[in-house]
Formats: sequence, C-alpha cells, structure tokens
Amino acid sequence: MRQQEKDLLAGNKVLLLTGPDGRIQAASFLAIRMIGKDPSGSFISQFPGARPDLQGNTITTHVRAEGKITLCWIPISITGRKWRLGLDITAYAEKEVRLNTENAHFRELAEDKSDELMIIRRRFQEISQLATLGRMTAGISHDFNNILSSILGASQLAAIIEDEKRKAHHLDTIVTAGYRARDLIHQILHFSRPDERGFHAFSLKPLIAESLRLIRASLPAHIAVRCQNEVSDACIHGNPTRLHQLLINLMTNACHAMEDNGGILQLNIEGCTRDGAGWVRISVKDSGHGISEEIRQRIFEPFFTTRANREGHGMGLSLVREVVEEHGGLITVESSPGAGALFCIELPHAAEKEEGGDMDQRPLQGRGFVLIVEDESSLLQIFKEMVSSLGYGVHGVQDAGEALSWLRENSSLVDFVLMDYAMPGMNGLTLATQIRRLYPHPSLILTTGCPHWIRYKEIPDFILEKPFSMQELSHVLMQAGKKDAVILHAPHPEP
Repeated sequence: MRQQEKDLLAGNKVLLLTGPDGRIQAASFLAIRMIGKDPSGSFISQFPGARPDLQGNTITTHVRAEGKITLCWIPISITGRKWRLGLDITAYAEKEVRLNTENAHFRELAEDKSDELMIIRRRFQEISQLATLGRMTAGISHDFNNILSSILGASQLAAIIEDEKRKAHHLDTIVTAGYRARDLIHQILHFSRPDERGFHAFSLKPLIAESLRLIRASLPAHIAVRCQNEVSDACIHGNPTRLHQLLINLMTNACHAMEDNGGILQLNIEGCTRDGAGWVRISVKDSGHGISEEIRQRIFEPFFTTRANREGHGMGLSLVREVVEEHGGLITVESSPGAGALFCIELPHAAEKEEGGDMDQRPLQGRGFVLIVEDESSLLQIFKEMVSSLGYGVHGVQDAGEALSWLRENSSLVDFVLMDYAMPGMNGLTLATQIRRLYPHPSLILTTGCPHWIRYKEIPDFILEKPFSMQELSHVLMQAGKKDAVILHAPHPEP
C-alpha cells in the first residue's frame, strides 16, 4: 500500500478502501470501529443494514457502546484507487426519523379527520334530506287527508247504498285511494332512506313520475307543475335514490322562489349528445324572482343560503352538485333578477335498464297451508280471508309464542309461514330464525311496513312490504311454493 494511502487510513477519517469487486480491502481506525471485524480479522460486512439515499449513496447504521451512529458512504477516487468516504450523518438521520414519524402521525390524523368529515358530511346530507321533507310536510298532510277523506266517505256510502253498481264504484274508489296512500308513503320512505343497491341501470320515467307525485303533494295551489318528457324510454346508470333526492331538491328550491307570488314549475326531459354519445338533459325552470350574478356564483357552496331569517340550511344545491358529479354529469344555471331560474342537469345515457319483467296483476290460485302470525286482530282476519280466497288452507295466531306452540302439534301441515316483523315480545325475524332451526320445511315470508329495518337476508326466504295487494300476496306464495329462496320486495302496481 502506498504511503499516501497509509497516511489517509491512519488519519482521523472514516475511510474504506475497496477493490474492483467492491469488497473492503482496508479501513481506517474509525471505519473499523464503526463496521467491526470478525475474529479472523475479516471485515464482518461491507455495509451492514445498508440503504440508499436520494443520490444513490449508501447509508449504514452501526450500534456501538457509545450509541447508534449513521454513516453516509460517498464513493471517491484517490491515487487511482476506489475509496468510500464515510460521513457521520447521525444527527440528520435522527431528525429524518423523527420527521418521518411525525409525518406518519400527521398523515394518520389527516386520514382520521378525513373519515370523520366524510361521516359528518353524510350525516348532514341525511339531515338535509329530512329538512327538505319536513318543509314538504304540510302539503303531504293535505294530500294524505284528502286520501283519507275519500276512503272514509266512500266506505260509508258503500255501507248504506243498496245499488250494487254504485256500491262497486265506491269500493273501487277506496282501493284507488289506498294505492295512492301507499304510493305516497313509499315515496317518502324512498326519499329519506339510502339505496343499498348502489349504481345500476334503471329507467328514468318512473323516477320522474314519483318525484312529481311527491312534489305536487307538497305544493300550495298557486304553484302549478308542468312536465314534458321527450325521452320516455331514457335509462340512466346511477343511484335512483340519489337522483330522486336531486330532483326533489331542485324542484323544492324552484318552489321557494315562487312561494310568495306563485308561478309555474316546468320540468323538461330531453335527449342530447356529447362527444358523439347519447346524454339526457333534465331541466327545472321556475318563474320566480331570479338570482343575481353575485349570488349565482355561490349557490353551490355548502351552507350558503339566502334564507337566513327563514328556514334553510344551505345544503340543497350543494347536494345537487355532488350527485351530478357522482354520476359523471354536468350542471348549469341560467338566471337573472326578475326572470326566474333555469337549472340544467346532463347525465350520460345508459344502454338499457336492468332485466326484470313486470308482475302479472292477476291473483294466482295456489295450493298448500299457510300459518299467519299477525298481532293486529283486524289485519289477521283480513289476511286469513285473502289467503283462503287464493285457494290455500289457513290458520292464524296473534303472537310468536302461540305460533311456536301450534307448530309443535301441526308442523307437518304447514307449507308457508306468513309473519309480521313488528310484534310485541318476540319479533318476526327472531321467530323466523327459531322456526327455521326447528322446522326446516316451511317457506318463511316476513311482512313489514319498513323493510330497511331488516338486516339479515338469509332468513326469512321472502320479505313482503306492507300494505300489499291480493296480486302481490298470490305471487309471493307462488314463488315460495317453487322454493326459489330469494328476497322479494313486492312491486307497487298501479291501481
């Protein structure tokens, strides 16, 4: 070894001398102290615990009696030989570790806060929906009272009139009013609860019709609603509940602009194209007071509202914009003071709606024996007569305990158990679980006015939403007789 190299290795430097293969051939005293040697005198490792830095240099960490030290080895060339100069970067490395730890902590905090904000945002959206529904309550109550008036009046007339034709007419009025009441409740529940199915292809026509029925039920007489649908077969790939909320919020917002002086709410649905693809344009126009340019720039901001001294939470149009973005659509606003406002929503057109035919509306006659469990005595009697008229044998009880007691003696007779969910004591879901464990043969049908309460889908075999018609009941029993164990929410046929 040249004298110059010996002097370098003897100095107060951390130096390594490597051969062409990169193996350590010699080291300064400080370097030996850092990396150590085995008993044979060979160097233990070229670079123990090595990792690269941003420039590709090697960083190693060494544990000594004095503590842990971190070195950065920089390749250099002296007197034609390859060397590595070790720089002590312990202080910097400790800061780096601390910063990385702090950054990881801050990232974790940020993620937690992000999740928390998302939960708060979703909760506020739910509150926003309920607030919108609350503002519509007066109109909905008016419509519901009209429905009840029709039912009460027609039923009393049917009871005293002897003419069979007129009696049949009044009975038809009761049935029609009952369907209207059911549809109204269904629309309210549909608007206020989440759709667990997520995104799927669906027809826009029934969603528009349902939204119009709900908004018309809540409007005063001096606001008229008009609708023009030029693409009645339009399909959208999205979430029907979210788009229903979008329409209700847009139309409610338009009605607010006309609540003092009245006017016309115009809803138009038409086809359009973007980049050669088919889209659907939904426009909501009002004849209200209009929106100034200054306010128009802020209307989609969360919590921004011009109704500070009245009801209003500033989330309606913010939710509208969010739903549009979720569906890959576009939203525009045209308005000026005194000229009303026009909101246009454009959404991509889906190729086709989901498979599934409409239910045959005729009641189907069947065979078998049905055990009915219903705590409301009047409903129990009606359900028994409905089932009997469909050709089934029937027995009815009013609570879960009585049902289990009767099954102990008669389980071999029973093909179907039709049970209410909300019963005192043991509810229908618990009863269904016990029946399935004890008697695996019968098909289990759970009836409920709130199907979203039921979380477990394995039991029962079917869920039938109240109120249901003879047609719906007959089709469920027919499906249950085929042992096609699926969840069925009976559709709501038009009266």
